Amino acid sequence: MILQRKENWKDILYYYINENQNREYELGVHDCALFASDVILAMTGTDLAEDFRTGYKTKTGYLKIFKRLNVRNLEELANIKLGWSKSVSEAKAGDMVLYIDSDKIEHLGICIGLFVVIPGIEGLHYIYTSRCKLAWSV
Repeated sequence: MILQRKENWKDILYYYINENQNREYELGVHDCALFASDVILAMTGTDLAEDFRTGYKTKTGYLKIFKRLNVRNLEELANIKLGWSKSVSEAKAGDMVLYIDSDKIEHLGICIGLFVVIPGIEGLHYIYTSRCKLAWSV
């Protein structure tokens, strides 16, 4: 599913990133899935997190949501929300991406071109887009 972006989506994207630059990671409030969904909501008006936005504050809580949505991981969650993934080499600014860190933990982020923005403990982190595994068109 490709969403319709607002005419000023780029301004919205960079404003949202700037406003959340130093916001700390908080599971169920400002985590990678909600960050990516919030950016997409701001850019398109479509809330991808509508069915999981509330109801979890712990790992056990989000695993229950995964079970309810019949997904095993963030990749599958993104697939049901945005359709099939594409190569990260095709990612464009505003697209959702999947990054897997050195501990094999999945993170959803938003592509801004050369970099992907992902929430972290001390604010937003910037990862080279080429280090990500997959992307989804928004």
